[in-house]
Amino acid sequence: MDIPTYDGNYFSKKSLLSTNAVNRQLRDLGPLVYLSKQEVFAVARYDDVREALRADETLVNGHGISVNNFLNTRPSYTVLVSDGEVHKRRRAVLMESLGRPQINELRDRVEQAADDLVIDLLNRDGFCAVKDFASHLPVKVVTDLVGLPPEGREQMLDWAAATFQMIGPMNARAAKSIPRIQGMQKYIQTVAYAHMTPGGWAARTQDAVSEGRISADEGRAMLIDFIAPSLDTTILAAAHMFWELARNPEAYEALRADPDLVPSAVNEAVRMSSPIRGFTRSAETGWNIEGSILPVDARLFVLWSSANHDERHYEDPETFTVERNPRDHLGWGFGSHFCAGAHLARLEMEQLLYALCRHAQRLELKGPPIPIVNNILQGFATMPARLN
Repeated sequence: MDIPTYDGNYFSKKSLLSTNAVNRQLRDLGPLVYLSKQEVFAVARYDDVREALRADETLVNGHGISVNNFLNTRPSYTVLVSDGEVHKRRRAVLMESLGRPQINELRDRVEQAADDLVIDLLNRDGFCAVKDFASHLPVKVVTDLVGLPPEGREQMLDWAAATFQMIGPMNARAAKSIPRIQGMQKYIQTVAYAHMTPGGWAARTQDAVSEGRISADEGRAMLIDFIAPSLDTTILAAAHMFWELARNPEAYEALRADPDLVPSAVNEAVRMSSPIRGFTRSAETGWNIEGSILPVDARLFVLWSSANHDERHYEDPETFTVERNPRDHLGWGFGSHFCAGAHLARLEMEQLLYALCRHAQRLELKGPPIPIVNNILQGFATMPARLN
């Protein structure tokens, strides 16, 4: 089958600010599309994205997950950029901190922090729903639990955003992120491990290094595995959740009337926001998708965000519906590389929403939100708001 070509620049500012429209074009072109500007292939339909994420022996992460060769050809010791037994070994150590049982132990602590936050915001005339609402809890929880020293904490969000910029093409946004990535690496090497809190997540990875279960390089890289998936993606999804509920007051009223809908609303918010556009994989062998053949060694951009808005799978996908409960959404990926921070993100978002329902009668937007421009992340940078 001839593979259609998309000649637009997927990563231009205009495209990044209209991702849903561009993704719809890719879905309509066919099951497999060639992005000529980036010289990579892409899958954008729900069923095809899910199949690509499932095919982790044919489509692998170990040769890099970026759109650019600069990053893909550099050695990586992270959990995400690995396959097979190496991935299982690294992920097993990571999940000793991020597994469901470990995260469930934090429920009371996170619930109290969410209550305190919402009560504080109710006493303000206005606030930023990104910085003050969505960011507060993830930053506090992650920095405390990872056990990072105070030095450098204020830069973590900047470092995480820079990491995702680098996963896109080597454009100006990615190039500007290189010094920030270097700053993060210096922090990890010279500060984090030297002053980490005993019993914290970072200390646990150091224990795994001492026990010989992971190497020192893998242990240092695991700090990135803790920070990147536990901050920006949760923050962007939580801010989008606030935005949807503020502009759909009937949906918020439904939640307040029936708090059992909170998990459904969180799933819908992650589906709608799809904070990660997607990652790439490389083909170990030829991969057949609906009669289109991805060549051996080709790079495939797997578009999670497009899948979550595919009208072939979700009815009226652009409408936020608290009752939908799309548990099969791909906002946290799927398969062996399912987001390691998903349990923590779900707990934080649910507790924020429960706290809102307990204390706030109405969510208000005081102005239009300003979107971020990031190669891989999507969402809002600022959002003026108020609680009543």
